[in-house]
Amino acid sequence: MLYTDTGADIPFSTAQQQEIKLVDLHYSVEDETRTYAFSREELFEFYSAMRNGAHVSTLPVLSEALSRLFEAELDLGNDVLMLTTSRYLSKTFFEAQRTRETLLLKYPKQRILLVDTLLSSIAQAMLVFEASNMRLEGMGLDEVAQWAVKNRSYINGLLLPESMEWLRKAGLYSGGVATDVLGRRTLFNLTAKGLLRVLAKSLSTQRSLYALVESVMRIGYSLEDQIIALAHADAPEPANELRDLLLYETGCAGVNIVPMGPINGAYLGPGALCAAFYGSARQA
Repeated sequence: MLYTDTGADIPFSTAQQQEIKLVDLHYSVEDETRTYAFSREELFEFYSAMRNGAHVSTLPVLSEALSRLFEAELDLGNDVLMLTTSRYLSKTFFEAQRTRETLLLKYPKQRILLVDTLLSSIAQAMLVFEASNMRLEGMGLDEVAQWAVKNRSYINGLLLPESMEWLRKAGLYSGGVATDVLGRRTLFNLTAKGLLRVLAKSLSTQRSLYALVESVMRIGYSLEDQIIALAHADAPEPANELRDLLLYETGCAGVNIVPMGPINGAYLGPGALCAAFYGSARQA
């Protein structure tokens, strides 16, 4: 059975269609713990709270919760493959490792395979969807896991937060505050290790969209055959503008837009955009 976590921003309905099981990652708003239910009302409330200065954070999945999910599969005789959010952005991978070590003592003849995607949000989802398609075509878990490890670096994720405030609060960015004061934006990509790296900074809002498109054109390959994925943190109008730019400038086969959930929104903040596509292997 194929598992991933809700850091991939995959809706439950889509996961069911693809036979993907989701592990809930929790978040908190002013110390109230919540589980992402993939509703528009929930997202509006979450990002409104952030804009109004509420304290938000994400919470690691507990090994006890993973143990219940995995053990239910093992009891049925099913092996497990889990593709997790980057270990540098979430502790899910480490909790899954601890869970595996414990359960394999009880189920020594079965397997729990773990792959750190070194990705997040829709970039993670792209890898998971491809793995799911392989499973639906009859490929074994070992082959799928090996493919995921070999190909995860070819999925590129570009991140464009509206403000550095939330990245700083999450301990993921240590730059100065001048860009916030001036309303400038910084473009990041995910490295091969799943870390954030600055591609361009001190960009106006309009220039930042063009910088993202230029990065897609520079890094991506066979864009005419690709459907680029976009996620937005309560920013539908900028997402639509970016979609139009990508279609016009890159000649890609299409652009899919999805909402960014609280797990990624908690550190990227309201107004953030994320693009995912296949391209040159990400560098460390």
